[in-house]
Amino acid sequence: MQAGIPYARQYKDNAVTKTGLGFAAVSLVCGILSILFCFLLAPLSFILGILGIVFGVVSKTKTTEYRGLATGGIVCGTIGLLIVVFFMIIGVIIATEALRALFYAFAPL
Repeated sequence: MQAGIPYARQYKDNAVTKTGLGFAAVSLVCGILSILFCFLLAPLSFILGILGIVFGVVSKTKTTEYRGLATGGIVCGTIGLLIVVFFMIIGVIIATEALRALFYAFAPL
């Protein structure tokens, strides 16, 4: 027990620190998985990217510790999200061009 600080307050501060670590770690894991899954499972990667960003921001607002983990989660989540959005835009462009070519191939002259 630290001198001059009640035991209940020490326990509460420790609980907030552990919560900050939990959010920061979940943020980093979600961000990394978002990057890894962006080529295979785009919807899952999109969700994981958003979760990585949200948990990172929550961790940064809850505690001043573990800011590096939270920042890493935010950065990885943002990168994964941007990659997925980029591939979604490319996919829409390719699908539009394929449908246009198919329409013109079977259009009556």
